[in-house]
Amino acid sequence: SNTSILNFVQFVRRDINSADKLLKDGNQLLLERGDKKIKYVFEEDEITRNISGKDEIKWEIPQGKIEWKVWEEKGKGIAVEIRKWVEPKKHGRADKRIENSYVFFAGEIE
Repeated sequence: SNTSILNFVQFVRRDINSADKLLKDGNQLLLERGDKKIKYVFEEDEITRNISGKDEIKWEIPQGKIEWKVWEEKGKGIAVEIRKWVEPKKHGRADKRIENSYVFFAGEIE
C-alpha cells in the first residue's frame, strides 16, 4: 500500500510542478497544462488519474490514507499539500504508520 502511495506521489508531483492551473472540485484535483487537463479523483481505497479523459491510471490503496488541499493566493491555486500514511489493521485496531507530508508548487518545472 505504501508503494502504491509513493508511486502516486511521484506522478502528482510531476503533474503539479508542470501545471499552469490548480483547482479543487470536491474529491477531485484538476490540473491544467496548456491544452491538457489532468484529473485526480480521490476515493476511499483508490486514486484515479486521467489526462483529458483518457490514459487512466489507478492506484489501489486499501490500507493507505491521503489528505490533500490546494493552497491559494488571491483566489488562485498555487500549491497542493498532501499528507499520506498507512493504517494496517492489527487485532481490529488501525495503527498509523509511515506518515509523510509534501507540498508541491505549480509551475516549478518548465
